[in-house]
Amino acid sequence: MTLFGYSGIPGTVDKKFIELVFEVRLSVGISYRLVVVGYDTRISSNALKHAFISALLSAGSRCYDAGTIPTPTLAYAARKFEAGAMLKASHNPPQYNGIKLCNPDGSAFDSAQRERIEEIIGNRDLGLASWEVMEPSRTYPEAIEDHIERVLAEMERRLQGMGRVP
Repeated sequence: MTLFGYSGIPGTVDKKFIELVFEVRLSVGISYRLVVVGYDTRISSNALKHAFISALLSAGSRCYDAGTIPTPTLAYAARKFEAGAMLKASHNPPQYNGIKLCNPDGSAFDSAQRERIEEIIGNRDLGLASWEVMEPSRTYPEAIEDHIERVLAEMERRLQGMGRVP
């Protein structure tokens, strides 16, 4: 089974893709207990977000919704979590969407992590957590502000290094 493309898991948004999103999220939730989710402005992103968050919560993960944010902001926000997930389709036509998974350092899931998710889905090892450990989703509104502060601090540091800021 090969689900992952060049930059995550792409697909045309239909019943099969939303079911796949749910399965991917269950498999992520089995391995990662603290996950932040962001998404782009595509019409389908909101539906995918809910499928994704529902699956994470069903697997017993704690999930934070960062809202509509750019991919680099999600990658930066992931540093406070075990994993990050961006629902996006970049330059593809509007009927497409996708899932990009990242590590706390902002890097994309490596081949071993992708294979593990594909293995869990392929083996249908998608067990749900018991109701006692399921938690409500939370929001993470500070993702954008944290990223802006980081970018500004880095710009100031670089300008000081060039002797342009006192």
